[in-house]
Amino acid sequence: RTYCLDEIQKAHAYVETGRKKGNVVIIIENE
Repeated sequence: RTYCLDEIQKAHAYVETGRKKGNVVIIIENE
Protein backbone atom coordinates (compact mmCIF):
# COMPACT_ATOMS: atom_id res chain seq x y z
CA ARG A 1 0.00 0.00 0.00
CA THR A 2 1.00 3.57 -0.57
CA TYR A 3 0.24 6.47 1.75
CA CYS A 4 1.03 10.18 1.62
CA LEU A 5 3.06 11.62 4.48
CA ASP A 6 -0.06 13.22 5.99
CA GLU A 7 -1.59 9.72 6.23
CA ILE A 8 1.28 8.25 8.24
CA GLN A 9 -0.94 7.53 11.27
CA LYS A 10 -3.32 5.58 9.03
CA ALA A 11 -0.38 3.64 7.55
CA HIS A 12 0.98 2.80 11.00
CA ALA A 13 -2.44 1.60 12.15
CA TYR A 14 -2.68 -0.64 9.06
CA VAL A 15 0.70 -2.23 9.82
CA GLU A 16 -0.36 -2.87 13.42
CA THR A 17 -3.44 -4.82 12.28
CA GLY A 18 -1.11 -7.67 11.30
CA ARG A 19 -2.82 -8.02 7.91
CA LYS A 20 0.02 -6.32 6.01
CA LYS A 21 1.47 -8.33 3.14
CA GLY A 22 4.34 -6.69 1.31
CA ASN A 23 5.57 -3.18 1.88
CA VAL A 24 3.97 0.02 3.06
CA VAL A 25 5.32 3.06 1.21
CA ILE A 26 5.15 6.63 2.48
CA ILE A 27 5.31 9.25 -0.29
CA ILE A 28 7.15 12.47 0.57
CA GLU A 29 6.79 15.17 -2.07
CA ASN A 30 9.14 18.10 -2.45
CA GLU A 31 7.15 21.28 -2.71
